[in-house]
Amino acid sequence: MNYQHKFKEEEIPYGILKKFGLTREMIGELPQSVLQQVCDGYRSPVLPIHITDEGGNIIQGRTRFALVRTETREADILFYPVLAQSRLEQFSEANCQKLEAGKAVMATMTDADGRQVQAFHQIDEGTGQILSVPTPVIGRNLQYFCDYFELSNAELNCLQNGEPLTLVDEGSMLTLGIDLHDPTGIRIGIGDERQWREQNKKGLKKYNFGCFGCWVMDEQGNLDYVEEKEYSEEMWEEERGRQIENEELRMMNEKLGTERFYPEETLVEKVQSGVFGWLGYVTHHSKAWKQEYERYCRLRELPMNDGTAEKFLQMKQEELEDAIANGDA
Repeated sequence: MNYQHKFKEEEIPYGILKKFGLTREMIGELPQSVLQQVCDGYRSPVLPIHITDEGGNIIQGRTRFALVRTETREADILFYPVLAQSRLEQFSEANCQKLEAGKAVMATMTDADGRQVQAFHQIDEGTGQILSVPTPVIGRNLQYFCDYFELSNAELNCLQNGEPLTLVDEGSMLTLGIDLHDPTGIRIGIGDERQWREQNKKGLKKYNFGCFGCWVMDEQGNLDYVEEKEYSEEMWEEERGRQIENEELRMMNEKLGTERFYPEETLVEKVQSGVFGWLGYVTHHSKAWKQEYERYCRLRELPMNDGTAEKFLQMKQEELEDAIANGDA
C-alpha cells in the first residue's frame, strides 16, 4: 500500500506548540490514529491552550491545529480557534438550518484566485468554523462510492444534499455520508445513522491513556490533559481494568486457543458498550484478521493491546479506501 505521511512526527514544531501550553509529551500521548491524521496534514482534535500576554495575564482557550509547509518546506502550525458563534451570513436561511443541524450543504465560495465556485460546506462542531471543499473534489469520491455500492440517482441525491445514507452490503448495515473532517470527505461507518454520527470522534474514548498521562474527553467532545500524578480513583480503576482485560484476552487466545468470532454489528455493540476494546474487536472479527494482526505486531515488535489494534484497524480502513478508489474492491 503506497500511503505516505505528509509530515514525519519529528517535524512537528513542538517549540511553537509549547508556547501555547501543549508540550511534546502531551502531543505524543494523543491516540496513534489521531497523531497519524495530524501528520497527514489534517486538523487535530480541539485541545486546550494557554498563553501569557505582555501584562503577565494568562489567556486560556481551545483550538484545533494543523501542520502546513512554508515556502522553504519547513513544517509550521496553523491554529483554528473555537469561535463564539459560526459565521453564516453568506448562506440562505434553509442552508443555515441544515448547517446548524450538522449537515453539509452546497453553496458558492471564493477560491484562491477570487473566483466563485460551488463547494460543500459544513460546520466544524468543535470550533464553530465553516469547513469548505470545492464540489469536484468531493464529487469524484462520491462517484467512486456510488459505483461501488450501485447507488440509485435518488440515493446519490440524498448524499449530495448532506443526508447520511444507510444501506445493507453483504449482510452488514453501513451508513455513509459527507463529512469534511474525513480525509476523503466521505465517511463510511458500521451501523445506522445514529451510530454513524457517534463514530465521528473516531479514535477517542472518555479516557485516552498514554505513558505519562491521559487525555480525558467530556460529553461535549472537549479534551483535557491529566498528568498521571493527578489521576482520580476512577481513572486508576479504568486503566487497571483495561490492562486486566487485555491480558485476559491475550492469555485466553494463547493458552486456550479459543476462537470466537462475531458479526460486525455485534462487535460494534460490544465496543460501544465497553465490553470490548479495539483489541477485542480485531481478535474476534475473523480468523484471517486475528492472524494478520498477530503477524503485524510480531514483525514490528509491538505489544498486542488496544493501541496497536487501533493502528491496525486504521491500516485496514486505508486499504479498503485505496481498493475502492482503484476499483479493486
